[in-house]
Amino acid sequence: KLAENAGDFAWLLPGERARIDALHRRLIAALEASAPAEGRLVHGDFHGDNVLVDGERLGLIDFEDCALGDAAEDVALNWVQLNWYAVKAGDADSTTARGRDAFLKAYLARADAATARRMPLRVRGDNRRCDDGRRCGDDDDELAGNQFHDVLRLE
Repeated sequence: KLAENAGDFAWLLPGERARIDALHRRLIAALEASAPAEGRLVHGDFHGDNVLVDGERLGLIDFEDCALGDAAEDVALNWVQLNWYAVKAGDADSTTARGRDAFLKAYLARADAATARRMPLRVRGDNRRCDDGRRCGDDDDELAGNQFHDVLRLE
């Protein structure tokens, strides 16, 4: 899937092929170096468009991609969509940004440590930064409070 996406982006942005290829290699190396994920039932397409809300009740729809996989994958996909909406809102204190941050904080507060450590890799690879700009380590206890700013930015 990663190779397919890298190929698609390189085709769409031929002037960025070298950077896309370099990012692809870094992501592959980081994935190979990380501990394997325990296979869990995942939605496979978890994002806001597949969540129904009725007052205090939530429901999920669209289970065609449901399979055994890495829970961090589902969470990352949803967070990336929430981040996209927050960035589009243009206000770091918007309701959308607060919702994005609350989702991540709530999830990571309940996630097992191994899944929490894979989240940054699943979101944007091995160059994540904490809010204050310092590098975050894999075992950083503040991970739940960090926002993964500049997600998927080609560096």
